[in-house]
Amino acid sequence: MLLQGLALGSLGLLGGILGASVPDLLGLPIGALILLWILILGISLLAFGLIPRKLGAGEAGASTRAMAMRRKRILMAVTLGGGLLLIAAALLLGESRALGIGGAGLLALALIIRLGSDLLDRIVRRGERAVRRAERGAYAEEQVGRILEELGDGFFVIHDLESPYGNIDRLVITREGHMFLLETKSHPGRITADGDRLLRNGRPIEKDPIQQILRNILWLKGRLRELIGREPWIEGVVVFSRAFVPADLVVRGVRVQNIRYLRQTLQRPGRGDPALWEARERIRQALKGKPKD
Repeated sequence: MLLQGLALGSLGLLGGILGASVPDLLGLPIGALILLWILILGISLLAFGLIPRKLGAGEAGASTRAMAMRRKRILMAVTLGGGLLLIAAALLLGESRALGIGGAGLLALALIIRLGSDLLDRIVRRGERAVRRAERGAYAEEQVGRILEELGDGFFVIHDLESPYGNIDRLVITREGHMFLLETKSHPGRITADGDRLLRNGRPIEKDPIQQILRNILWLKGRLRELIGREPWIEGVVVFSRAFVPADLVVRGVRVQNIRYLRQTLQRPGRGDPALWEARERIRQALKGKPKD
């Protein structure tokens, strides 16, 4: 009964769009009904894939892993939905005489099949690359998370903070009151610097992590001034999980390094504010709320 209700309901919706009643649609040849069902299924899959889902938070790599899963879901929906729509167009072309489709309609269907298949192929290839990038990013963040877990109780870590300038991968507060803002990157290749710009294999990185960190540090200092009454020193660190990075690379005050040196960077003595450690839980609760501009 449930399936029957859903079937009649979807036919009623389609009939409302086409200006036909359910009995009229049920009176169509079986081939035409199959085409209608394929169209309904294809459009439904496309719509399902494009509905946004809330990303996870609270653990190392949670938001990036959720992004990878969302991209996979969209890719599957677009592939299935687009494939079904192309099948429907091909079946319509094959049944064009029975359905009374004329010359212009035949040309349109042929163009839809030809251009649609090329477009779907490009979309799928691009989607696969996006999924792989997200999965590499999630794995890199999980690697950093494992390193931070091994540091012990003297390090307080806040994962996945939202800010007006993009997601903050993690904020680390040490028992001595040192604060680090970490940005994790999974790009391969060789990292160098040209003045104030980071380069990967001699070319500027698409999304400048240095600029993102500096903006987030400025925003974070403002939030902490409201919370503890002063602006602490915050050291920005860009951590590359797969790239070769020269030793002691610093760009605009932001340290850039390979993941293998992260532990010693966090354990190195530096500027500390003991009040940060005392206020660590209040800081976490304040920053996990809705970010302020």
